[in-house]
Amino acid sequence: MFGYAVADYNRLSPAQRERYRAVYCGLCRRIGTVGRPFERLALTYDLVLLILVLSDVTSTPFREEFVRCGRKPLKRHRILTNGFTDYAAQMNILLAYYKFLDDIADDGKASAGLLGALFRKDAALIAERYPLLSKTILDSLSVIEQAEKENITEPEIPANAFGTLLGAVFSEKPACLTSSYPEKTGQALYAFGFTLGKAIYLMDAAVDLKADLRKKVYNPFVRSSSDHRMRLIESVLAQCMVAFHTLYPDQNGDIVENILLSGIWSVYQRRSGQKKNDGQK
Repeated sequence: MFGYAVADYNRLSPAQRERYRAVYCGLCRRIGTVGRPFERLALTYDLVLLILVLSDVTSTPFREEFVRCGRKPLKRHRILTNGFTDYAAQMNILLAYYKFLDDIADDGKASAGLLGALFRKDAALIAERYPLLSKTILDSLSVIEQAEKENITEPEIPANAFGTLLGAVFSEKPACLTSSYPEKTGQALYAFGFTLGKAIYLMDAAVDLKADLRKKVYNPFVRSSSDHRMRLIESVLAQCMVAFHTLYPDQNGDIVENILLSGIWSVYQRRSGQKKNDGQK
């Protein structure tokens, strides 16, 4: 379900593109620091959204650095990081590990088993650091697994579970904060993460429907019409935009809005065969 919450590069200004990539490169670098370098293999743009939103909500500035990386060792490039970068790096590792476990359960992939074993140690340490969040993630994944076993065709049941997962990730107090979010802020962050996660699950299920029917595997949309699928997705994303605006985004709001209004839809259209390119490089 990863790979949806990304920016549409074609609709970003040069300055926005540079900032977005600098935050992404900062995340990549921190994954190799809070975890181990090979865990960068699971790097996803989706967690950049987490950094942008949390940084705005708390008015946390970024630290600017110019560094070299393995991909382009001859030239220094700009990265932007702060305490939320470390939190997002840890969530990237933890969520990747749980995804590997899910891939093993679904398909018995040998590659997922190998990667799961490699990520297990760091994922366990992160789970110990955030025990309630880890439990929420596991409980949510258990609800989705149960829906699959029982062949539940009400899509909002597993979608709500994935929403609960992402809502918890967005509203958790990262280690970089000395206190939890104010109640209203925490509620708004949870609502944003919940509706975003729900929309992502629904989009992914809609994209996979034809292939799942062909393979005779679970999909919650098996009894839904295309109109119903689209209305449900549009409704949930509209709720996500409402939650986003209650957070009063500041310096990163334009990029976040691009992700929600254009980037997500571009990925959905490309994956569903409606469009050849989404502009993401």
